[in-house]
Amino acid sequence: MKAIAHLGLFCALLALPALVQAQFTYVTNNGTITIVKYRRSDGTVVVPESIGGLPVTCIGNGAFWSKSSLTSVTIPNGVTNIGEGAFLNCSSLASVTIPPSVTCIGDNAFYPCPSLTNVSSAKGLVKVSGGWRTEEEQDRITKDRAQQEEAQRRQEAKQTELVAKQAAYDEAQVAKGLVKVNGKWFRKVVCSSCRGKECGYVYTRAAWIDSGPYAAPVYIPPARGRGQCSACGGTGYVLQEATE
Repeated sequence: MKAIAHLGLFCALLALPALVQAQFTYVTNNGTITIVKYRRSDGTVVVPESIGGLPVTCIGNGAFWSKSSLTSVTIPNGVTNIGEGAFLNCSSLASVTIPPSVTCIGDNAFYPCPSLTNVSSAKGLVKVSGGWRTEEEQDRITKDRAQQEEAQRRQEAKQTELVAKQAAYDEAQVAKGLVKVNGKWFRKVVCSSCRGKECGYVYTRAAWIDSGPYAAPVYIPPARGRGQCSACGGTGYVLQEATE
């Protein structure tokens, strides 16, 4: 019976590498292992310390990206790097154990992870809305946001100043008697044809009209009246583009 038990244990140990290979896609790098993708959908994951006799030192960028069934992860001592977005958008991830060997955690490694409440880590992580970030990443985001807000404030102030200057300029132009047409300024110049007055005459033609069946025709003499100046349309002035 003992021999059978030992044989079963031996077979189980032999099966472990195959099980690990079924769980992870990984690459070797200078005698170490980088996990580049988790291939299953288990709720609880324990990252192995080694694969094929080589130590696991890095969890690559996006290795566990959007594994919505993942609830708990234990990272072994020896891992030094957790890549950008390694656990990004793991919506059910609630618990993570990070060993003191980890010295570098990439941006958005645990963000967004809205269910993550239990983080055991020697590396400084801070809780933010929607997940966790490293202190360095959060400081950088805060500074970047402050710089963007300051740049926007300056832009708005500059725009307000330009609008005020334009309004003052327009007011001064109007005070000079200028008019603005399609973004250009013009001054009113007295029409050279009519000298500011309506000019020219229009005539009605002489005509005979029948005043009735028994009356003699009535003669209407020609008449004249003032018409509009063809140069200015009767306004008395024309527009001349103003120059500074």
